Amino acid sequence: MFTSVFIVRLLGEFSCQDASGNEVPVPTGACAQLMVMLLQAPGHRLERRVCESQLWPESAAESQQINMRQTLHRMRAAFGSEIFNDSNRRVIALDIRQFQCDLHETLSLIESIRSFELDQESASVLYHAWTSLLAKLCDGWNALWLEIHRQSKANLIAKVGSELL
Repeated sequence: MFTSVFIVRLLGEFSCQDASGNEVPVPTGACAQLMVMLLQAPGHRLERRVCESQLWPESAAESQQINMRQTLHRMRAAFGSEIFNDSNRRVIALDIRQFQCDLHETLSLIESIRSFELDQESASVLYHAWTSLLAKLCDGWNALWLEIHRQSKANLIAKVGSELL
């Protein structure tokens, strides 16, 4: 089974660590922005021209293309050539098997809460508490996430339920 090589934190302060927990420096701001864009994109893939225009909106198309080539080169040098799969001159695709992302884990946890065998009222209250908390975290990127993220899933559900109810 393939295990994640890099752990990326999008909620709170952006960071990237290797599987051992060591900080992995992201070479440039453009590299970090591209990583975030790909981690949030459906299928973890985006049109190359869309990425170029979002990362360097003030630059000419030729400069955008040069900047993208340099950014992809730096990312491959920092994270390994295997971080992109099915990428070509039109599409950039991140190999999500190489990444573990706190945002994805949070969304998966919310989905798993939906499947608990609770009465409808309790499930509704818990689901709304979770979605409310997630909205607050994403809007404010506040420090509460650091405390909540490090707790076990069971403690997390109990804490959020009691704090928001």
